[in-house]
Amino acid sequence: MQGVKFQFNEKEQHVIVLVDVSQLTGPIDTAQLITLFLTTPHQQYFPLTDEIGKFIDDINADLQQANAVKHETTFAIIKDAQLVLTVADDKMSARLEVTAPYGGKIPSTSEAITFCHEKLVTRGISRKRIEALLERAATLSTGKSISEVIAKGLPIKEGKPSECMHLVENALERILRPKIDDKDIADMRDLGDIFTVTKDTPILRYHEATSGRHGYTVENKPITAKPGKSIPLKLEDGVRINQRDTNLVIADRDGMPKFDGFKVRVDEVFVSNGVNVGTGNIDYRGAVIINGDVADKMKVIAKGDITVNGFVESAYLETKGDIIITQGAAGQTVDNNTVPNCVIRAGGTVCIENAQGLDIICGGDLIVRKQLAFSRIVCKGNIFVGKQDKADGILIGCQISGRGEITAGVIGATSGSSISIDFTQEYNNVHRAAASLKKQYESLRSTYTQHQKSLLGFKGKKLPPELSSKINLLETAIIKEKQLLNWLKEKIVENKHQQQQFAQHLTIKATHTLHSGVNVIINKYTWKSKQQFGPSKVFFATSKWEMTPLV
Repeated sequence: MQGVKFQFNEKEQHVIVLVDVSQLTGPIDTAQLITLFLTTPHQQYFPLTDEIGKFIDDINADLQQANAVKHETTFAIIKDAQLVLTVADDKMSARLEVTAPYGGKIPSTSEAITFCHEKLVTRGISRKRIEALLERAATLSTGKSISEVIAKGLPIKEGKPSECMHLVENALERILRPKIDDKDIADMRDLGDIFTVTKDTPILRYHEATSGRHGYTVENKPITAKPGKSIPLKLEDGVRINQRDTNLVIADRDGMPKFDGFKVRVDEVFVSNGVNVGTGNIDYRGAVIINGDVADKMKVIAKGDITVNGFVESAYLETKGDIIITQGAAGQTVDNNTVPNCVIRAGGTVCIENAQGLDIICGGDLIVRKQLAFSRIVCKGNIFVGKQDKADGILIGCQISGRGEITAGVIGATSGSSISIDFTQEYNNVHRAAASLKKQYESLRSTYTQHQKSLLGFKGKKLPPELSSKINLLETAIIKEKQLLNWLKEKIVENKHQQQQFAQHLTIKATHTLHSGVNVIINKYTWKSKQQFGPSKVFFATSKWEMTPLV
């Protein structure tokens, strides 16, 4: 362009533009100057486009008035690489953005780290990442940007809760993993050899809760990890701690190992080849293994697990542990007017091959391999009808008071026999417990606060000896009240978790067919199947029952 010239000022280290108005052929604008500037050897410098507007206005004014004057101003400058540091909202990472320089320099790695420190990012900085980022920035065109995460905080690792690792099996684990014959066929009625341990056999390893790993942010703010919940190991009869390894539990007598959460024991074992009028009833303090049938009107009562490697007919079985019946159990068909004549009562899990006409009360899960029919059930765990890996069993004609998930292949029957599944009692029990715990906590907290105020009123005062002893008793009471408050607070949290889990487990699943006549109840909320459905799921959500196809 005639009349316009760019020059580099070595002293000031910037580019100036010279305009001779007398040589211009017409008005000029910023775009024209930029276009011309980019054809010069100085194009790598940063043009001050926002600052030359008035300069151009003055030139055009002189041109209009035919003033033959010359204008000069700074047009472009050297600009070093620009750094921008962005810290994530959670303060666990920082990203550095580098904009390529305009004729200037790229900072060194040390300078970039100093920049990060000035922006309060001081932990988790990777020198290698910064070096690589700056090397890549050096290859960019003028003004182009590139960014990379160059600092990371250390996330916490939550502590692990206490854990028990079983070193031997119990009967329930064996029945859930049946014996495989030489043709790879599972015999659901064959438990294999009854497993017992001898004295001094290691049966359990206890892993204590861990404290976790604390972390920090890129701004060097500490993050405290939550320690794992510590649950003490409870040793019951027949076990002891190994003297050389305090986390190893060994058998203190011959018998059958039993695990219940963090409780461990070894039960003495009574073995019988059937129970009938010839053997008499069994009432035993340990585990009972019956290699045969339990006959009509007989009773088997134990404190340990009851394993029946046979059939139970119209008998009574009761234990605080698990009950396993490998060939089924039957009694008369039960209804509201029927006196139960085959009762299975367990504090733990009940596992049966076939079940018909039973009264089952269990504190754990109920597992029936093939068919659960015309029975009255109170179960505080889940109910599963089918094989271990597939719910393909049949559930018909039962009255169920439940708490957990109910799963079967077929629920109901074409004959029109109804099924009643009622969650009301257990649902109300959980919520009543919540109200009771809250009431106890508020009452104790009020007493604790009053006692603290009373104690503070005596602080710093000279007291007679007889009153000092009472103050000591008050201090002891306050300590115990504080401990009890903490315990109640834990129970309230546990109860809240139970309520959440209870809501999640209010589910009935039919993996093959859901027939009509299935009634599901919780307080005033009811649902009834009025037709036959394919694979279906019934669940409780936002104060109502819903049904969806089971995918």
